[in-house]
Amino acid sequence: MYINITTEEGVSVDVGSYDENGVLTSRDSAGFTRGVFVDATRVEVVFRARPFDEGPYNTPRITAMLMSKTCKCPEPEHVLTFQLFYIRITSPGFPDLYCPGKNCNTLIKVPKIKGEERKKTDLIFVETNCSLSELDLLQLKSAENSKILFRSQHKQQDPSRPMRAIVFEAQDLAVEYTPSERVQTRFFEMNITRMNVLEECVCSVYDSKVFETNGKLTIPISSRCHLMHCHWKFSNNRYDTLISVSFKLENPYKTDLIYMYSDHMMEEYGYGELSHVRQVTSPSAISMTFSRMKWFKTPNATLKISWEQVERCVCPEESFHLTEGTSLVITSPHWPQQYCSMLLCRHTFFAPKGHYLEVVIDNADIERYHDYLKIYDGNSTTDPLLMKVSGLYEKVIQFNSTQNTVMFVFKTDESGLKKGYHANVICHAYPSTSKGSFVFIIVLLALVVAIVSVGAAFVIHRKKAQNNRQYQSMNNPTVSYSASGTGSATLNVAFEPGNNESVNTTELETQLL
Repeated sequence: MYINITTEEGVSVDVGSYDENGVLTSRDSAGFTRGVFVDATRVEVVFRARPFDEGPYNTPRITAMLMSKTCKCPEPEHVLTFQLFYIRITSPGFPDLYCPGKNCNTLIKVPKIKGEERKKTDLIFVETNCSLSELDLLQLKSAENSKILFRSQHKQQDPSRPMRAIVFEAQDLAVEYTPSERVQTRFFEMNITRMNVLEECVCSVYDSKVFETNGKLTIPISSRCHLMHCHWKFSNNRYDTLISVSFKLENPYKTDLIYMYSDHMMEEYGYGELSHVRQVTSPSAISMTFSRMKWFKTPNATLKISWEQVERCVCPEESFHLTEGTSLVITSPHWPQQYCSMLLCRHTFFAPKGHYLEVVIDNADIERYHDYLKIYDGNSTTDPLLMKVSGLYEKVIQFNSTQNTVMFVFKTDESGLKKGYHANVICHAYPSTSKGSFVFIIVLLALVVAIVSVGAAFVIHRKKAQNNRQYQSMNNPTVSYSASGTGSATLNVAFEPGNNESVNTTELETQLL
């Protein structure tokens, strides 16, 4: 049974589990929110407040779910031979039961090979997919010397794709899994395969070669290599420099992959990208893994790698004040050469009141996935965004601000460096109205007002005259009405003298109509 407990500070919840005979087998007591897995034969849950808290308190929310799965750890020991050369280890309850606090340890024995197979190189190939928090721990260690070969890190906990595969020399291994007590989505899946590989297909196993300063490598890849997995590490031991790694694969195969890792990034390069020179720059050490897995014979290939330490780029926050008719050229650092990695540049342009700024970007080539240039209509990133530039632009980009200030924000990551951008910022005054035009507009408005006034007076005068005529007709003893249609006739209405004041004019109008 899985019991989810949500409680507040000062309220303790005890969970006790009993066997068929009513004997207590386990008890979990704590005053915080958590998840607990217990044997579902008989479960008792008790909650209480602290003795010195006499006031009311909120009762905990307790949800119990009966599970068909169990939080059982994998088998504690496995043996990898060439007859049984593959095993799969998963987290308890994989994949949909998350088992907080369930620690597991697994030993994997790898006996030494004998006979003809000794002419080849014995390797362990490991692929891992996991989704863990920074409080969970999954690590793979050498059971012979306790050296940590693999350890889960927060930046690698992306469940949308498997983590990079790694290759070790054949040795006894230990898998340790220690999840936190938090109730959350978590799992891991580790596939471990023992392989016997041709000597020419072994270049560098995991963490066996670390390079510093500057250098080059050329790695031939034989057409006979169905599996080739190489790992290098390029370190940087100076704070004021960056480590930059460039690589290119000549004649790549469609399943070839290269992974680039550092403390701040994880990049994956596939077949379509490897035939071009790629560059990754980082302030911390860069790990590089080349992976080839294929079943058919292909032509030979060559992987070329070079690395160097480069000076860090400085990109201070700057402000520029422009006047009417003046312009300023702004470019990415090192233009037209490749811009630097890990940049965050802010440039703000000010114009006088009553002016606006025109921005013309005549050249832009910025890595489209993570790097960008953003231009804001104001002096803050909370102001409206005028333009985001990312990718290659072959046409000139031109636009105007609505305020007298614009801000450029240029941000880059660690890879995919391009030449950047070249732009002009020009200050213009808003078109002003001349004095003569102003007088003309005033006169025109006065004329319109006069015409409207005269017209209104004329209409009122005519209406008044018409009302007077109607009034006089109503008090006239004889009214003539001419009707047409079937003929014509004259209707005479006579009032008796002395009764004019009492005539009902409303009835008269109705009769006439």
